Amino acid sequence: MKRQFRDWDKLYAQYKQTNLSVAAFAEKRKIPQASVYLACGVTDLRNNINGLALLVQRKFNLDPFSNALFVFWICPTT
Repeated sequence: MKRQFRDWDKLYAQYKQTNLSVAAFAEKRKIPQASVYLACGVTDLRNNINGLALLVQRKFNLDPFSNALFVFWICPTT
């Protein structure tokens, strides 16, 4: 897992050295594009990753292992 983070750090450092937009940099580096899905409403994150994957499958009818990013919002407790 640490190697993967090192690779992302290297990629981010290369991006910061360019004057390109994120989309142009991704196109130049042949980085595969991903879809981004925003879950509207508050999500209970106590479900852990398995519960969130199940939510993606049942509520959105999507594959949680696809080339996509799923963004959930939580309500901060006071």
